[in-house]
Amino acid sequence: MFFQLRQRELYLVVCIFFLQQPLSAFSPPNDSLLIEHYLKQADAIAAEDLERAYQFMDSLIALGEKTGNCHIISKALLEKAIYAGLQLRLDQSAQFLKEAEKVMFTQTGDIKCAPDTFSVQRNSLWGDYYYELGNFDKSLEFYSAIEKEILNRSELEAEDLELLKHTYLYIAVNNSKKANYDAAIEYCFQSVHYEKLYAQKTNTKASYNYIEKYLGPIYQAKGDLQSAKQCYIRYLNRLDSLSDVSGDKWRTKGSYITTAHDLASVYRKQNRLDSAEWILKRSLSYHLPGNDPFLGKTYFQIGLVLLDKNDYREAAQYFRRAIGVQQKNSGGEKGYQVARSYIKLGDARAEQGNLLPAVHEYQSALINLSEDFDQTDILANPKLNYIKSPKDLVTALDKKSRALFKIYQKQADNQYLNGAWNTISLAIDLIDTIRVYHSSEEDKKFLLENSYAIYAHAIALATELGGPFSEKAFELAEKSKAVLLYEAIQKARIDENLNAPPDTLEKMQQIQRKLREKREQISEEKDLDRLQELANEQTQLKRRLDQVVAGLEKANPNYTRFRSQLNIISGPTLRAEVLKPGQALVEYFIHDQHAYIFITAPNRNQVITLQKDWNARWSEIAFTLKEDILQERNDAYFRKANALYEHLVKPVLDITSADHLIIIPDGELWYVPFDALLTSAVNSDQDVDVRKLPYLLWDKTISFGFSATLQYEMSRVHENPGNTGLQVYAPTYRDRSRLKLLALTNNRSTIDTLLYNIPEAQAITQMCGGQYFTGEQASRSNSIQHIPRAGYLHIAGHAKADLSDPNYSFIAFSNTGDTLQMPYKLYVHELYNQRWPLKMVVLSACETGTGPVWKGEGVISLARAFAYNGAQSIITTLWSIDDKHTSNLMVDFYANLQKGQLKSEALANAKRQFIKDAPESHRGHPLYWAAFMPIGNMEPVGFSPYPWKWLLAGGLLLIVLAGIWGYYRRRVQLSAHT
Repeated sequence: MFFQLRQRELYLVVCIFFLQQPLSAFSPPNDSLLIEHYLKQADAIAAEDLERAYQFMDSLIALGEKTGNCHIISKALLEKAIYAGLQLRLDQSAQFLKEAEKVMFTQTGDIKCAPDTFSVQRNSLWGDYYYELGNFDKSLEFYSAIEKEILNRSELEAEDLELLKHTYLYIAVNNSKKANYDAAIEYCFQSVHYEKLYAQKTNTKASYNYIEKYLGPIYQAKGDLQSAKQCYIRYLNRLDSLSDVSGDKWRTKGSYITTAHDLASVYRKQNRLDSAEWILKRSLSYHLPGNDPFLGKTYFQIGLVLLDKNDYREAAQYFRRAIGVQQKNSGGEKGYQVARSYIKLGDARAEQGNLLPAVHEYQSALINLSEDFDQTDILANPKLNYIKSPKDLVTALDKKSRALFKIYQKQADNQYLNGAWNTISLAIDLIDTIRVYHSSEEDKKFLLENSYAIYAHAIALATELGGPFSEKAFELAEKSKAVLLYEAIQKARIDENLNAPPDTLEKMQQIQRKLREKREQISEEKDLDRLQELANEQTQLKRRLDQVVAGLEKANPNYTRFRSQLNIISGPTLRAEVLKPGQALVEYFIHDQHAYIFITAPNRNQVITLQKDWNARWSEIAFTLKEDILQERNDAYFRKANALYEHLVKPVLDITSADHLIIIPDGELWYVPFDALLTSAVNSDQDVDVRKLPYLLWDKTISFGFSATLQYEMSRVHENPGNTGLQVYAPTYRDRSRLKLLALTNNRSTIDTLLYNIPEAQAITQMCGGQYFTGEQASRSNSIQHIPRAGYLHIAGHAKADLSDPNYSFIAFSNTGDTLQMPYKLYVHELYNQRWPLKMVVLSACETGTGPVWKGEGVISLARAFAYNGAQSIITTLWSIDDKHTSNLMVDFYANLQKGQLKSEALANAKRQFIKDAPESHRGHPLYWAAFMPIGNMEPVGFSPYPWKWLLAGGLLLIVLAGIWGYYRRRVQLSAHT
């Protein structure tokens, strides 16, 4: 649960200034005193005696009717809506709001009853009403209207600043509910900004304590439980101190109870169930005697703790109690809070094995989350037209589908299997809709990670259905892979073809670059004041970007939708337009207990799906294989390399005889050098010549892709006029120690002098032509200036992956100058700001293909950054590589490219030749060659084959022409002389 918006202190800020001042202007002096009396009396008892508070406002309405003052009537009705809100009586709150609007918009002649007088309060009340019902988009509309109205004023008074402070908190809450967590944090800091301005305006001391209550749930939703817990505890301590001073804990009861609930949810996630139960019971002392409306939320939280304690029967009782209170609060209106209680009640039933009753509870949740859906038939599902709280709807659909599937497994009744499939398909459609409207890449990543289990369940259902559903299973796997990378590539291509002035696109790109830089600064900043300043600057940039995008949308209808549209490739398109004869695409999807393998080949009329067991042991094997190779722990390497082959590759080869496998890894499989897998067991007790091991490399050529959809996109020809040449960079590095030099020349992971990168660059340019940069010409600034004019890029130098923060993985250019004045590292987050649609990028440097793995997105690495900014193919590395032997391997790779071989074929043949030419067994070890992996478009490059032959032929032709010209000139001279 998040937190309760409807708190007395915040309502007063929104209401008092906008209520009292207008009425004093429209009421006689004696009436003004009476009005003030009624308001004070009602406010004092509203939290404890709602009906008596109503009576005071009814007296105020009577006064307004008697004097013909519609302002007094409007005010009293709005106050009644406030009091109803304080007690969570949403039905009554909406009723009073509608009555107030009827009075406010009553027209006498040409004059309305000054509806603008109370517009801020009205919007605030409606915003809160829709928030409680789970319609966060509608709630945001009302709070955004408040923001717009206040910011449009010529001068902001102190009351305006304080109102903006609270309005931004409400906007933050709604964004958090929509899982737009970065936006929520940004709006929290906007609130802090206006608190600071308010303090300056009123000469008071700014207080930021309140922000703890709002940031805590956001941190919690993002998975940072420690930060969330600290926020909650600090805020609760503050409330305790306030109630000790005032002696009136009822005034802070809403804040205390909801924050205690949030803290209890953190304890639950930490499996500290007794602590969760203790804090919830302590919060009970803050409830009002009798039928306190807040009890519904507390009952719900206690039910969650009991559910975690496996006390399902008692948990169900508490969820039933919660539903009773929540339905009374809403007056029978549908809402997400009631739906959440039904979902958890369904969980309690399912855990007891009562699957059919569980499905009925989930169905009740769906009814409460859909405005126009009331069907109790458990096989019926709502349409996605008028829904509340999309996240909760996804959860209800997922749980209903799982329960139906379990019923099918017990009863073998296909109606339940089909029902499960239809239900989970709707959940995935909803996820697609939610993703489009997430503005932050971080929030989209969070959504996709949390949706991965839903995709896994849907794939399991499609596999069970079999037949044509194999294609559906494959498309589901695709929907979960490299979505953010695909979106980035699509956006760039759409932007390049926009109907807009060039300066508009340039302006948008500049703002986007500044926004990325600002996000990096925010991620590193710890000081609250500075964070607030940065967040405010970020907000201003976003507003500028919104204005530019609005202009583009006007000139290009559906611009925003097209930029976020996910066009998943189908199996038939993949077979017809991507795969060539002799190729097969193998896509892996791993989740919990299963590994799914999807095999697509041109000679197959459908995708073949295999299901293999997967567990923590297999995960550990895949994750540690690379380290076993690096450390030359051959016993472990032999065992694991053969086990992975038998489990994940041999079943594929039993189905397809393709020579070239395009592999789409998943999870920890991104760390596996497939070339180095062993096709048969190796006896490690005997002396082994590693040059003769049964590597998969001998049998198959392997390349990789981020997803099948991206493989299609990267394989399409996108012309880049004028950018066809090869640029080769061999940076030079400062010697740090002569003593260390010899030890370091074998490795490109430490930033020091390399002995073989320059010969590598020279050999490649002599063979293929192009430009060669070294020394100061290979500086960071010079490289960034020249690379946009390249078609092919080769970097032979140092690189380093940052596993803790992949945005700070970098490529090192020449550092021989003053590195303080001239930075030499090009970071991943800077690469995201570039647009380099290169045909091929070869990263002959360490760790360019490694980094943390994001679920579904793959490895967040330097290689991914180059794909992000437009590269069609990348040759990258999984670990630190040897300088000398890398140079030899790369020269052979380019020699094979010159022969017209596919990039993957050229690299595989270079590896094979490297092993054969190894002077000793040790040098044939995968440590020296298996790090290189090709990703993306593997079509042959456009270098002219054997350019030295053409140069030689051209030279001979020039000599002949010179001889002919000399002979002719002498004849002319002799003729003239004669």
